[in-house]
Amino acid sequence: MLSAAPSSRDKNILIVEDERIVAKELQRSLTTLGYRVPYTAASCDDALRLADTQRPDLVLVDIRIRGERDGIATAQELARRYRVPVIYLTAYADKHTVERAKHTEPYGYLLKPVKLEELRSAVEIAFHKHAVDETLRARERWVSTTLAALGDAVVSTDAQGRVNYANPAAEALLARGVDTLRETPFEAAVPLRDERSNVPVTPVTDCLRDRAVRHVDALLTRADGAERAISDSVSPLIDDRGELVGAVFVCHDVTDRRRMQREVEHNARLAALGTLAAGVAHDLSNPLSYVLANVSMSRDALREHRDDLVSNLADDLDAALSEALIGVNRVAAIVAELRTFSRPESGAAARIDLNRVVTSALRFVRSEVELRAVIVRDEGEAPPVIASESRLSQVVVNLVLNAAQASIRPRPADNPITVRTWTDGDGRACLSVSDRGRGIAAAHLPQIFEPFFSTRLDAGGTGLGLTLCHRIVSSLGGTLSVESAEGEGTTFIVRLPPAASDAPLRMSTVDEPVVVRARREVLVIDEEPLMRRLIARALQGEFLVTGARSVAEGLEFLRARRGWSLVLCDIGAAMASRVDLLDVLRDESPGLEHRVVFLTHGAASDRARAMLAAHAQRAIEKPFDARALVHEVRSLVAQIDRSAS
Repeated sequence: MLSAAPSSRDKNILIVEDERIVAKELQRSLTTLGYRVPYTAASCDDALRLADTQRPDLVLVDIRIRGERDGIATAQELARRYRVPVIYLTAYADKHTVERAKHTEPYGYLLKPVKLEELRSAVEIAFHKHAVDETLRARERWVSTTLAALGDAVVSTDAQGRVNYANPAAEALLARGVDTLRETPFEAAVPLRDERSNVPVTPVTDCLRDRAVRHVDALLTRADGAERAISDSVSPLIDDRGELVGAVFVCHDVTDRRRMQREVEHNARLAALGTLAAGVAHDLSNPLSYVLANVSMSRDALREHRDDLVSNLADDLDAALSEALIGVNRVAAIVAELRTFSRPESGAAARIDLNRVVTSALRFVRSEVELRAVIVRDEGEAPPVIASESRLSQVVVNLVLNAAQASIRPRPADNPITVRTWTDGDGRACLSVSDRGRGIAAAHLPQIFEPFFSTRLDAGGTGLGLTLCHRIVSSLGGTLSVESAEGEGTTFIVRLPPAASDAPLRMSTVDEPVVVRARREVLVIDEEPLMRRLIARALQGEFLVTGARSVAEGLEFLRARRGWSLVLCDIGAAMASRVDLLDVLRDESPGLEHRVVFLTHGAASDRARAMLAAHAQRAIEKPFDARALVHEVRSLVAQIDRSAS
């Protein structure tokens, strides 16, 4: 007697046959083979009812059964509801019947009368094929679930490069549903461009052509027009016969990582620039100070005594000195910009009103801007911010002057510069400066905040102004962005986080009148004789100036007599000294330490800045011209006298 395979002994089989004798014969034969056949059904409704309670592992169904639904319709319903395999039984094998049955994907097809051996083979093959199909379906579910759970975008194609699958991450990245992607050529569905050359790239086409893995670093244009930077690879899909059946593209969005990487690189360049700036500013400050001051004093003296000179000679000398002064001032401006990179944290931070800072900055630049453009103020509500008032003013001044220099129309009235303040949806204080000038080329926009990059170097630009603005705004926790198009103008937008509501608000101060008694005594401690002579010459009209080459020599003068109004000490000389000038004065002449003012090179070291901060000491930065020095010394002496009284 024939017997079923051990793996099939516990299987239940349902027979759907409306001829009772045929059904009983099939039931007997299957039982003989070792299968369980507890029930038979004579109609589609009976079969569905039994399947719902018994859940058979296999159904043998006659194609032609009585009722509204024949065997093929019954098989379709059983497969849809219970995914049970079906074997058809029929005495008819016409072409039309076979075609209908074929579309239900049966696991076998037996002609009546059924021989026992044929029945056994069909049943075993059906069980085996169904088990294989279930395994494949489980694997497909596992693969599909895994791909759906991946954070990386996955897109597969056929051998012709047409998309046949995209996981949810790919749909989100592309901003397109999988239904709109399917059957679309990959390069149309996933448009990619080289990040540097902006030339379209075709990684799937290349991969299918060469049957090789292709690494991809590119810009992706989404369906909504947004651009994202992506990175990963495309691999060929090859079956077990070595045939190329498609390609799979895997990528992840690296836009944020690239931005962070650019910021790290940008900050590294700024750090290197800061080191360079410290050295350059230090080396240039002293010689620039006495060139600037001497040229300025020479021009002033010439103008004062020009009546004693031949008219033409006086005019020529005055023009030459004026041009020299312009050149020196430009060098001084470059040094001033450079030194900001060695001390970006300078300037006390406080809770300040952004609108008041803007008003003050615009008042400062208005006279220069009005030669080229008109300023249009659009003042809105903006929350207070935590910032250094002087540093934030520097940002406003730089942006407005840049806008003025970008103006291209001959009449100032035709070159409006709109300065707007408002609060954005995140509660940040916002400032924008917009012009209608020449605009910035799209190719230049990624470089606009890079050190030494400028679109107007031939007009005297240093390429540091926007870098400085970006650094200041970033140090305040804000962002500086740009929107521009050639020929249409440019808008720079500053966004700053709001200050905490309990931070004290700093109010602007007004300079008090300065009154200084004539011929006050000033001691200058500086290692460079030219600097000592420069300061003495600049101050000689109002002060008696004594020069000292070192702190030790300066202390001898200070101990020799009292009544010094001010001590100007070079910060380098103070740090080179074996004694602390301030500590010595505090011990020997209490109160005199408050009259010490340090001369700094702008790009001071961390040690020098710590020294100034620890003693809350005043400082005058080099380079300076004669008039600025006299005004500064006069103001300091008056302030110190008021504090001492």
